[in-house]
Amino acid sequence: MTGLSNQAGHDETPYTWDGRTVLPFSPSGLDVEDLVRTRDGDFWLVDEYGPSLVRVSGNGRVLERHVPAGLGLTGADYPVKETLPAILASRQQNRGFEGLAISSDQRTLYLAVQSPLANPDKKAAKKSRTGRILTFDLRRRKVTGEYPYRF
Repeated sequence: MTGLSNQAGHDETPYTWDGRTVLPFSPSGLDVEDLVRTRDGDFWLVDEYGPSLVRVSGNGRVLERHVPAGLGLTGADYPVKETLPAILASRQQNRGFEGLAISSDQRTLYLAVQSPLANPDKKAAKKSRTGRILTFDLRRRKVTGEYPYRF
């Protein structure tokens, strides 16, 4: 896993520390914003790039990454699954998932998108005050709900 942006045209261009030299994109890159730990010792992380939801073993190995349907992220060093709603790929740049929580029974994750989606375009996102929270069923490995919330 790296911290580099994933895809040209979808993510910000990565640069060296001084902002002068362009770095290569990395399909294994993550911009992790939050995490939870399960009773079995695994971690779930949310990332802004995809945006994505990532499961990591207790020893730090990435086990699976869930991204929006149709994202076309290939070449990662771990399994990538297009199980999230496609609409999430219209997130504003560097404004993917920002928050994560787990239910007390450890069956559901709650994922919060940082800002309104650029749907149908960036202009609409700038005017909107409505974000989204998704529920993700850990047993079925799929989104089971999507809820609007006002900023």
